[in-house]
Amino acid sequence: RPVIVLCQRKGPAWLLFHLAHELAHLSLGHLQRTAIRVDNEVKTGSDDSEEEMANNFALEFLTDSRELQFAEELPTIRQLTTEALKIGAVAKVDPGLLVLEYGYRKGNWKLVQSALNRIEKLQEPSTSDPPKLIVDQIRRHIPSDDGFSDVADYLMRITAAEK
Repeated sequence: RPVIVLCQRKGPAWLLFHLAHELAHLSLGHLQRTAIRVDNEVKTGSDDSEEEMANNFALEFLTDSRELQFAEELPTIRQLTTEALKIGAVAKVDPGLLVLEYGYRKGNWKLVQSALNRIEKLQEPSTSDPPKLIVDQIRRHIPSDDGFSDVADYLMRITAAEK
C-alpha cells in the first residue's frame, strides 16, 4: 500500500500542497509498486516533467481550478493577504493555498512566506498547528474498540497523541 510521510513543520497550506503533490504522483502512475520516492523539496520550474505534472495536479485539485488566480500583481504582504482572504472566502478555498499558487507562478517566495505567516495569525488557532490538528483528528475518529485497539494504540504512539 502506498504511504506518504510528511516530515516538515510548515503551515497548513504547505502541508496540504505537499500531500496533494505526493497523491498526484500516485494518481498519475509515477511510482512502481515497489518504488520509493523522496521529495525533499517541491520545486517550481523543474526540468522533471513528473514533478511539474504533480505540481499542476495538486494546484488544480486543491483550488478546483487552474484559473483561480489573482487578477493583478500584488507586491505587498498586505495586498496579497487581503486578496487571498477575499478570493478564498468566495471560492471556498484555503487562502494559504492561493498564496502558494501565487508564489508558484511569480517565484517571490519571501513575499509568499510572509503572507502565509500573516494568514496563519488571522486564522483560528486550532488550524495553524497541523500536527495538533492531526492528533485531534486521530483521537476523534479512530475507534478504540477491540477490533481497532492495536491500530489506535500504534497511531497514538507514533503521532505522540497519547501525551
